[in-house]
Amino acid sequence: MKKLFCLVSLLTLFSVEINSSFAQTNMPVRAITPWEAFSAAVSWSENASTFGFKRRVGDSLEVRITVKLSGSPETENFTIFLPDELEIDLEKVGNPPSNSFHAVGHALLHNRDGAAIFGQVLPSGKDRLRIRAASSTSPSASTYVNSTQPFRWSADDEMSILFTVPVQRWQL
Repeated sequence: MKKLFCLVSLLTLFSVEINSSFAQTNMPVRAITPWEAFSAAVSWSENASTFGFKRRVGDSLEVRITVKLSGSPETENFTIFLPDELEIDLEKVGNPPSNSFHAVGHALLHNRDGAAIFGQVLPSGKDRLRIRAASSTSPSASTYVNSTQPFRWSADDEMSILFTVPVQRWQL
């Protein structure tokens, strides 16, 4: 059996399976764009440098971001903003008023003293996300990442973040 791929448009790809007796079509394959470097926008602009990669996978945006600190960040909560004025399709990930969002990714938070804490990436509206991690003051509880949680952020601390969110008006 041979499998051929046919590009119908720039964002739609169909596969065709051919065997000795028939050809089967109309089996959609997700359109996947190449990874593209971008400057990730986050709420910590002071003492934080970011770099990231993004790509489209079907109806979703996949993002990898690294945040490195050169000093203490501002006191506000850490927020990631979607690039290119894109909006999360909230119908597919939960309902904001009831705070019932499902995690759409994960983060690994490292401090210079060797602590490594796992966090979940959660939507925080139609164009932004936040990270929830175990609290350093109460390990059985979780908290959103801010300048003092899950530990006091300072120079040489960093975050590695990976998430995938469905995007409004993007189709498979």
